[in-house]
Amino acid sequence: MRTVPQVLLSVPLALLLSACGGEQTMATPGTTDGVTFADVAPIYAARCASCHQQDGIAPFRLDNYEDAAVWSSASASATAARTMPPFLVVGDGTCGEFSDSQWLTDEEIATIGAWAEAGAPQGEPTEVTIPALPTLSGETVRVTTPTFTPEIVGGQLAEFDEYRCFAVDLPEGGSRFLTGYDVVPGNDAIVHHVIGMPVDYDAPGWSGDQTNGEIIASLEEPGRDGWPCFDGAGAGVSFAGEIVTWAPGQGAVELPQGTGLGVAENTRLVMQVHYNLADPATHGQSDQTAIDLRLEDAVTREAFVVLPDLFLSGDADVDSLAPGQPNAEVSFELPFEWFVSVPVNLELIGILPHMHERGRRMSVGFSHADGSPPTCAAEVVAWNFEWQRVYFYDEPIRFSSQDTLDVVCGYDTTTDTEPVLPGWGTQNEMCLPGLFVTLAQ
Repeated sequence: MRTVPQVLLSVPLALLLSACGGEQTMATPGTTDGVTFADVAPIYAARCASCHQQDGIAPFRLDNYEDAAVWSSASASATAARTMPPFLVVGDGTCGEFSDSQWLTDEEIATIGAWAEAGAPQGEPTEVTIPALPTLSGETVRVTTPTFTPEIVGGQLAEFDEYRCFAVDLPEGGSRFLTGYDVVPGNDAIVHHVIGMPVDYDAPGWSGDQTNGEIIASLEEPGRDGWPCFDGAGAGVSFAGEIVTWAPGQGAVELPQGTGLGVAENTRLVMQVHYNLADPATHGQSDQTAIDLRLEDAVTREAFVVLPDLFLSGDADVDSLAPGQPNAEVSFELPFEWFVSVPVNLELIGILPHMHERGRRMSVGFSHADGSPPTCAAEVVAWNFEWQRVYFYDEPIRFSSQDTLDVVCGYDTTTDTEPVLPGWGTQNEMCLPGLFVTLAQ
């Protein structure tokens, strides 16, 4: 097996609350016999209305009877297919138990379906009370990229894309911990993802022959801000993990209480922005993306995240996806010793599944070195590229650095006529479970 690229080894991610999130409570489903809007309204309030409201991001409202009745059949179909609400991991307790869950129970789905089937009767007038959306609390500092107009770089791995890095200054002070952040893309139509990496300009790059500052200077291009960076912070640039990671469908980030991602003194934050220009209408458009950072002096436990993708590195069971297949598949097994070389007990406190537009399902688990039964960490059965987030657990999943990570990804390539290659571009594919890990307590 070849060495997994460093960019995949340590990618500190944080809690990514759904854009339609908010403080969730379990709704009590009404009976499917004689169901009315009074039975459905509490479900919509807890799971749907934070997006489906006046001026919300959803295309129609579910916060009142009149609109909800019009969309009753569509809502029943979407919930039955589990494409809505956009909670992508199975949340029934069979494969991890997740906090702030938006997973609908079978009874809640049956209630919505029975209401639509009955013609969406109103029953007693009912008010839908919408929970407040989460915000990033505490003192924050904002950093921004320059206003930048991306161009298509092209190539086998990024046919319509440009990866661009920009260095921004962090507030002066000693070593700190990132405990929360919020990425604000300046142009939603072209920003595919954002990664933030602390870089010490005076430290040696990966080869040791030049400093990071010297390498970055050699990568910079006259007349254009930033520098190209398909690989982390740029080819050869060393960095202390990726402490910010954002993709479409993610909102404000709050790390679990008491945890934080380390930010060393005398580092700058390199922001890698992946621009996708597959839509010709976006050509020539510009962007200025911002990140609000919450930095604290101390935390109870330092966290780190790894992003293993052996499909991308060429070490999975296949090197491309066959075209014309409704269920093309990638799988790999990776000893966790790749990331933590000493025998220690660890806790998985969150997971970020990531594929691109052909992705349909993903399963992630651990095979244990002590011979105990495998542990299921997450199961995605209806992947949606537009709704990505980190899912944090009510109770961390304990495992050992001597255990093996087991990953399977499924894709639909029925519209493709050529093999689909792994790659960073949106039109390529990935099989990547982001694992948010701490030492066991």
